[in-house]
Amino acid sequence: MSYSITLTDSVFQMTAENARKAKKTLKEEMPVYQHFNTFSEIMSELIWPVEMDEDENVVGIQFEGECLYEEEKIFSLLAPFVEPGSFLQILGERGSMWRWVFDGETCTRQNPTITWPG
Repeated sequence: MSYSITLTDSVFQMTAENARKAKKTLKEEMPVYQHFNTFSEIMSELIWPVEMDEDENVVGIQFEGECLYEEEKIFSLLAPFVEPGSFLQILGERGSMWRWVFDGETCTRQNPTITWPG
């Protein structure tokens, strides 16, 4: 069973040095990715391809496919390397909304507060 999610907005940034550290952490914590050479390759395999600039800094992220149900673990591992203020805004297939928000140390899931006028 899978769950479709859509990335509706994001700011996702990481220095080139931190991308190398994140790659090392992912390979240590998730050995199935040992054979990948770059952070970008690992993220593409995880169906979260990243955009990189000419200096190998991560400047964006995309989402392709069905939810892996490992996102919380993946983003927790990446959290110390992601620039504070980065976030991923998600819309679930049943209308649920949330953000994964990075503060430079951790990644937390935040649900929106919806207010109706009147």
